[in-house]
Amino acid sequence: MFEEITNEIKHTFVSLNTKRQYLFKCLFDKIANFKNNAILYYNKYIIIQKEIDSLFESINNNTITDIYILNQNSLLFQKELVNMFQRFYYQMENSIME
Repeated sequence: MFEEITNEIKHTFVSLNTKRQYLFKCLFDKIANFKNNAILYYNKYIIIQKEIDSLFESINNNTITDIYILNQNSLLFQKELVNMFQRFYYQMENSIME
């Protein structure tokens, strides 16, 4: 009888120990899964952040290039305008002199 009770207690402890091990294994699996998902989301965030930085850099470079071209075109237009005005002025001056 005493042996039966001892065996039953041992069996109960083995069963509880097995359940405890299974629960800890499930808990650590869940933690590892959350950790892996967090790493994946962080890596996606880093990739997206790099793409956004690259996009801003290209926009800035394109904008600077556009402003430079616009400035050059404006200078060219101003030079042409001055040349046209000078030709007009010389023509007017020559016509008055004649």
